[in-house]
Amino acid sequence: MLQHFNKIQRKEMSIEQLVSLLEKEGIQFAQSKSLIRYPVIDCLKYIAKISGANLEL
Repeated sequence: MLQHFNKIQRKEMSIEQLVSLLEKEGIQFAQSKSLIRYPVIDCLKYIAKISGANLEL
């Protein structure tokens, strides 16, 4: 996810695309994609906070 943070920040990739990419890489989720979206957003916000970057979702 950290590798694609800049693409999300520049709005070149959506949250749904990131979740699909994670699934293609072999990460499995027990919940539906609509529920996975929220922890992914929280993680991206945390990365933005730590790096001092401005992230608008």
